[in-house]
Amino acid sequence: MTLPEEFKKRMTEILGSQAELLFEALESEEPVRAFRVNTNKIKVEDFLPICPFDAEKIPFCDDGFYTTEQNPGTFAAHAAGMVYMQDPAAMSTVGAVEVRKGWKILDACAAPGGKTAQLSAYTGDDGIVVANEYNAKRCRVLLENVERMGCRNVVVLNLDTKFLPDVYREYFDLAVVDAPCSGEGMFRKNSNAIEEWSTDNIFMCRDRQRYILENVAKCVRGGGILLYSTCTFSLEENEKNIKWFLDGHPEFEIIPVAEKVKKYTADGIALPGCVYDMTLARRFYPHISPGEGQFFAVLRKNAETSEKSGDGNIQYIRKNKVSDKKASRQGNGKAEIAGMLEAAEDFL
Repeated sequence: MTLPEEFKKRMTEILGSQAELLFEALESEEPVRAFRVNTNKIKVEDFLPICPFDAEKIPFCDDGFYTTEQNPGTFAAHAAGMVYMQDPAAMSTVGAVEVRKGWKILDACAAPGGKTAQLSAYTGDDGIVVANEYNAKRCRVLLENVERMGCRNVVVLNLDTKFLPDVYREYFDLAVVDAPCSGEGMFRKNSNAIEEWSTDNIFMCRDRQRYILENVAKCVRGGGILLYSTCTFSLEENEKNIKWFLDGHPEFEIIPVAEKVKKYTADGIALPGCVYDMTLARRFYPHISPGEGQFFAVLRKNAETSEKSGDGNIQYIRKNKVSDKKASRQGNGKAEIAGMLEAAEDFL
């Protein structure tokens, strides 16, 4: 592997002498293989005695394990949805938040479905996960994985995120934006990421990420959490995006991640003149912990800024309900939306 010189220059500006350790890990080490036991299908303690390949516990993920197996997808356990092959860094993102049973969760950029399945298991049958993927082809992959993993509390959507607040305004306890990015953290796992890398692509990704953040922020209830993540290292897509978002959304604040994840990651990069503590954000580096690259930050919305008491968009719609006659004329009126949400919740 030959890393782009401009990438190396940029990372040296961020990490200083530590950058050489990162370059060595990316250029000389093999990608880390890992899996998560799907507790929607089987308990961890029941799976390990029948696990057909080696498994070493991941310290920050109760259901995650490293493995050296080259072809885990060929085993029946994988086909049956008992395991999901997932990078440890990706597992750490969801692990940054203590997900509670019964939460309503949005996974806004959900394909291929690793985090969706993880969230589905953690919120349980009393919770709901709305898994959205804009790209139709990737959405089909997401749907296949949701079915294989037996995620019966998941709704799959194929929408531009701008439409989500129309139905789900201030609805979710947790919204996850695992945003499309320049993929610097995937260099040793995906050679295409190196070939496609450029500074122009970084700025294109930054703008797309901001668009998604603006849309998804409207879907978080008062007191709820917005979890932002990328699999890249650039400041523009990470800390600078968080600063940009917080500047425009004073109702949100950056908060610490779960301690079990913090100790295996590096602090976010402090920005000159920034009033927010960016060290609360986390960076997953392959030279620090086994896994690929990841960035994530946990943002909490002030409960007092909510448009309602926190019982979901249905209450918001009822409070502002238009007449049934008008709703019928509109075809997509608030009354009709309320009915669809109630039906979906009853079904799940």
